[in-house]
Amino acid sequence: MGNLASKFYDTKTFYNLSILAAPKARCYRCRTWNRRTHLFRYNGKRYCSSCAPSDAFNSHVGDYQSLPPQHILKDDTPLL
Repeated sequence: MGNLASKFYDTKTFYNLSILAAPKARCYRCRTWNRRTHLFRYNGKRYCSSCAPSDAFNSHVGDYQSLPPQHILKDDTPLL
């Protein structure tokens, strides 16, 4: 089954079903077509990431939490 599935992923039918037939919608502000999963809904309207109002994200994220100091994130240990 794995070999048959990998052959299907390379076909034009899979491309058409996954890319071209994906549900699309227009951005309310710039009117460009985008995949519906890439748009943000705010007050019943869909916005792309560049046009979304800045206050649209405050209701979902909550209060701002600063990142930890950068020396904590720095890790010089070798991968192997």
